[in-house]
Amino acid sequence: MRSQTLSANIVVFSVLFMVFGGEAPSPSAVYRESDMIGVAAQEPSPSHYWTATLEMTTSHPRPSSARGPTGQGGGVDRVVEHSFKYRIYQNPDGIVRHELVSPPAADSVGTGRDIALYDYEKGVVVAFDRTRPVAVRYQLSDIDKSAFLPQATDLGWREILGFRCRGAENRRQVPKTALIAIRQTWVAIESGFKDPLLDTTKYLRSDGQEEYTAIRVVSNVRRVRLLSQSLFRVPANYKITDVNP
Repeated sequence: MRSQTLSANIVVFSVLFMVFGGEAPSPSAVYRESDMIGVAAQEPSPSHYWTATLEMTTSHPRPSSARGPTGQGGGVDRVVEHSFKYRIYQNPDGIVRHELVSPPAADSVGTGRDIALYDYEKGVVVAFDRTRPVAVRYQLSDIDKSAFLPQATDLGWREILGFRCRGAENRRQVPKTALIAIRQTWVAIESGFKDPLLDTTKYLRSDGQEEYTAIRVVSNVRRVRLLSQSLFRVPANYKITDVNP
């Protein structure tokens, strides 16, 4: 149950290293160029292209029996379970590309490990691999579209990387588990950069103890003059299947 819960939440939370295990489902559509996510009608605006780096980790507390005399187990109180690095690209239409630049998990299978194209306005993600001409498309959850839900706790404002960021905290029960997820999200909403600069989700057991924590940290945020439009398109020969993760 522990590993199943972790894998399921990593997929929904970040489209990390896979979308679905096993064989890819039968394709329901072949996208023409006009149908592809991120194909823009408007002229590019050089000031609105972005690049950045995204680091994503999941970790859990080190068992007390494994810690040293000072309770720090050799100076480290946490065990990192997964760590990934992505390159972020964003175009003037707000389409965001996450491209995996670190090795995928050794046990990951399925479609959508390498690249994901996010359209936050429409709440749609298309995820695909570099080597196989198949992709999956699915809807983002409400909290992944925007952290500023009516029930969210307003965390106010803070500065991150020189950007004025607004924060929100959301709590939810993780389906089919006893875990409670507490997610704090900080977004530079005045900048136009779509991804949260800092996003931390702590998963707690029913006794209030931490099961594990997932952290997304963005760095190296830069505006650039121009990016290739091919970065924001699914390759024309890819077959795309609609799924519900």
